[in-house]
Amino acid sequence: MVIGMGRVGRGSFTALSNMVGKSVWGLDADIDKVKKLQQSGLQVICGDAEDADLWERIDISRIELILLALPSLEDIDN
Repeated sequence: MVIGMGRVGRGSFTALSNMVGKSVWGLDADIDKVKKLQQSGLQVICGDAEDADLWERIDISRIELILLALPSLEDIDN
């Protein structure tokens, strides 16, 4: 699972998908970005990785890797 589907996350998602196929999933909090990626055929869900309820709803028993591709706080414009 790749958390954060921006530039780095998308590149990581693509690289992992090339290695292991369709078992890679993406997660992003931006619903518009998620819809666009889903329309492109990618397995991406919308959610906030900081939301404890999200992790209670997701079956993580088969997840082998979680890659965090989130921007640093210094990179975010206020």
